Amino acid sequence: MSSINKKILLLQETYLPLIGGAEMHVYYLTKQLIERGCYIEIITGTPSNKIITDKNGEICKIHRYQMSYGKKDFAKLPIWIIRLIFHARKFDLIHVHYSSFLAFISVLAGKLLRKRVVITLHGFGTLDSSVGKSWLKRIYRYVSLNFANRIVATSQEMKHVALRYSSADKIVLIENGVDTNAFSSPPDRSFDRVTACIRLATLRRLVPKNGVQFVIDALGTRKKQLSFFLKVVGDGRLMPIIQSKIKSNDLMNSIDLLGSLAHNEVVKILGQVDVVIFMSTAESTSLAALESMSMGCIVVCTNVGAFPDFVSDGQTGFIINIFEKGHSDYAAPKQLQNWQYEALIDQLVEIQNRPPVELKRISDNAQKFVRENYDWKVIVGRIIADCYQ
Repeated sequence: MSSINKKILLLQETYLPLIGGAEMHVYYLTKQLIERGCYIEIITGTPSNKIITDKNGEICKIHRYQMSYGKKDFAKLPIWIIRLIFHARKFDLIHVHYSSFLAFISVLAGKLLRKRVVITLHGFGTLDSSVGKSWLKRIYRYVSLNFANRIVATSQEMKHVALRYSSADKIVLIENGVDTNAFSSPPDRSFDRVTACIRLATLRRLVPKNGVQFVIDALGTRKKQLSFFLKVVGDGRLMPIIQSKIKSNDLMNSIDLLGSLAHNEVVKILGQVDVVIFMSTAESTSLAALESMSMGCIVVCTNVGAFPDFVSDGQTGFIINIFEKGHSDYAAPKQLQNWQYEALIDQLVEIQNRPPVELKRISDNAQKFVRENYDWKVIVGRIIADCYQ
């Protein structure tokens, strides 16, 4: 592992203790960069008094500033520019995540300070459905993608959006990474009991685009055709709706709502389940899906975002074609059509009827694929080579 000894300022609107793929991406990126000799500080709009630590203590210094995620931030633009210049002047480069407000001020500060600015795209502030008709969000995206020195697209879909605003030579495709040491399949992983009861899980923040509500709807419509138990990991504003759906579909004895869990607890859950479901309407490179695959779980994913890029149907998992391919939509519908629910249940029934040895083959393929292509040591090496040098 080569040392690069750079001072890097990382920025992200949302960060830990808020749990999500982009937040964990920055967490693991920070750890890997520190291991390689970098000095890191983080600026975020997520408030918290919690110190982010690992076994070695506090990860790095985190500056938390109040953000409105709207017009109030833009109204304080001079304050934000001065604040960022004050922080960034002592760093070698600025690496910002999302093409939103912090990316917008980062490229402006980068020009003034003559600092290299790298932007990683995760969906928020990039995909049309997350930008909508907001003229401010469109300005943030346009300016940040035009003036960044390097753009990291975490999926082909992100790359296609970036190409509308930037030249191809500035864009590099680098997906999310996985800590394959932490997310390692239990040695006794077996699918012998799947035919009797298939153990399911969802690992998602409970927001519309992640589609956990659709999983509940689907299981409720055809619960008699499938012997299952579902563990729902995650929290969010849809929790009351999901609780209501579980009750109305009489699924209280078949579903366990676990809320947000620490990562070590997520590892335990993944060691206990057979299949992890991703019914997303919008996605970049899903860290949760890659972690599930690294743990040897069978993943069932929709055909949006980067899922088709790393899930080979029938080989490393399963893809259900229920949305327009390559078109992520943050504005998830309130409900799906019946055939879309049926597609999920049909796939789960098909998995339950497969010989255990076939499921073990898919599990082994998924683990091998993730270790070889998405381990964080591989990903951070590409980021350093393509973006920091």
